[in-house]
Amino acid sequence: IYKAVSSLDADERAQLARTIIATIQADAKTANEEITFGRSLYRRLGLTDTQLQIDLGLLGPGATAPAEIAKPVVPAVAP
Repeated sequence: IYKAVSSLDADERAQLARTIIATIQADAKTANEEITFGRSLYRRLGLTDTQLQIDLGLLGPGATAPAEIAKPVVPAVAP
């Protein structure tokens, strides 16, 4: 899966990120294992852990992280 993610364009990466969030939230529970897997895929997509937490609703959209990791490669994908 990681190899396939590397070949996606920006729009496909954004769609995959939205799908990841929808999958994690599908049962209205967010298990640590789901967050770990989501974090791994987000890194492959060029997104930060902060962006994952914002997209999951765990942080507000104004949340910040250190400058070197706060800038995602693709646009925010919150639904």
